[in-house]
Amino acid sequence: NAGASLGVAITVFIMGTVSSTAIVVAALVGAGVAATIVFAFGLRDISSSALVMLAVVGTTLAALLTAITSMLVLMDANTLDVLRFWDVGSIARRNLDLAGLLTALMAVGVVLALHSAFSLNALGLGVDVATTLGSRVALSRILSIVAITLLAGSATALCGPISFLGLVAPHLARALAGHDYRKIVPFAGLIGAALILAADTLGRVSVPGGELQVGIVLAVLGGPALLVIARRRRVVAL
Repeated sequence: NAGASLGVAITVFIMGTVSSTAIVVAALVGAGVAATIVFAFGLRDISSSALVMLAVVGTTLAALLTAITSMLVLMDANTLDVLRFWDVGSIARRNLDLAGLLTALMAVGVVLALHSAFSLNALGLGVDVATTLGSRVALSRILSIVAITLLAGSATALCGPISFLGLVAPHLARALAGHDYRKIVPFAGLIGAALILAADTLGRVSVPGGELQVGIVLAVLGGPALLVIARRRRVVAL
């Protein structure tokens, strides 16, 4: 999300007035570059188990990119006008000129995600156990990373950053499907689609004569839901 936002901000800041197609491309490139940096620095050894460093690098990079985006927005009113509408996240009135390209990228991402679900079951037992079971840890992680980048990057490029959807949907999928990633991955996709459509519908009918963007609705509902989930997992861990 932070990489996509910065990509849009830089494009508008440099080029001034830009088309919807240019914004989608800029967001897609920004998301891809950010993902590459996170995994390059967060997993210096793609087969290691240092996933805490991955989270630290991701959080740090997100804060840095958000700060740079804020700087560009404050320096240029045109960038502010474009970003404040795109950054809220919405599936309404989106330009579909690049829908064919993005659909193809998402299709590849779906295939890789479903394929990775088999190896994720082994990785869930730990790197050492997965290696013992014959899993190719490095290749499995690379395929998963590519799937994440294609799916999240394409969706964000088209709809803008929609917070909490990618955090809440997998937890709900796990509650329904257990710990088998062959079920969790498709369930998460279906639950995510249902959540975003429900939130979009709620945003359209909740404000008389107006509309709340789906990104706002999901942030309001998803934030407390994620806190409840995190609290329950913490209690279980204790």
